Amino acid sequence: MLENPLVSVVIPIYSVEKYIARCAESLFTQTIVDSCEFIFVDDCSPDNSIAILKNVAKKYPALNIKILTHEKNKGLAGARNTGLQFVQGTYFINVDSDDWVEADYLESLVSEAERKDADITGCNLIYEFSDYSEIIKNPLSDNTETAIRDLLQGKISGWLVLKLFRTSVFKENDLSWIQGLNMCEDLLIALKAFYHSKKISYIDKSLYHYNRANESSLSASLNENKVNQLLQVVAEIKKCLYQWNVFDVYQEDFLCFESRIKIWIVTCSDNLKNEYLSLYNDDCLYRNINIPLSIRLFHLFCHYHWFFLCRFAIRFKNSIKRKRGKK
Repeated sequence: MLENPLVSVVIPIYSVEKYIARCAESLFTQTIVDSCEFIFVDDCSPDNSIAILKNVAKKYPALNIKILTHEKNKGLAGARNTGLQFVQGTYFINVDSDDWVEADYLESLVSEAERKDADITGCNLIYEFSDYSEIIKNPLSDNTETAIRDLLQGKISGWLVLKLFRTSVFKENDLSWIQGLNMCEDLLIALKAFYHSKKISYIDKSLYHYNRANESSLSASLNENKVNQLLQVVAEIKKCLYQWNVFDVYQEDFLCFESRIKIWIVTCSDNLKNEYLSLYNDDCLYRNINIPLSIRLFHLFCHYHWFFLCRFAIRFKNSIKRKRGKK
């Protein structure tokens, strides 16, 4: 068993029996697999995911594979916290158990991190739909302030699966996920990690395959619980910016983030409740010239409670975009 792994991989497990074998095989055949530890966290998965994982693991007896088990379901954030507690690697990364990765996923990220002495190193991903694929670039700025601005403005994603972290950034700053907060938890923790990092790096390679064919994904639709979590993320980010005494620096960027969350809630919630509509009662974001015109118009319509027209317009636009992507 490897005592001092170079990189640790944390993989939460819940109801992924269709996908876990592909995910595990892609990890266990990494080009630097002998320098890795793999930490799977069984979050009380009700299907055969763990049995399938164990069968795959039997083929790789020499590898450093841990399977941790929760006594009760803690959600994605709780599972990632459990995995983080057992991380021993100099670096660590999160992988979702319904996805898969390129063979040089870890080697490419670690090599770049060591070459640049970076605390965070990012790459790109590939959206995998049922009938087509799409490369999505996620370029990280090497400047911390710019990276935070890009994150809040939506120019880059918080996807943790594309970010290799130096473990000390989390350990020394006591960073962890908020248990029960499973929506946008990646963006919140990425923001905190960016703030506490000295150097960020990026490689323009698509190394991660993101499974968009899995309709059970957390972000597929928004029920009341998910909406409340999104609103909590907005509040948490605002609190962090104030605690770090940088809210004035990032105020416009924060407003852009808040704007996107409000649009998400109105366009994707299963039940457009009055409480969600009231988000726009005092909303003057349509006056903010730093927000794109299309979004400002959306907020203007919402400010005057033309919500259902907005929902129709956004959903129609998204359907056209999906159709074009398949061509």
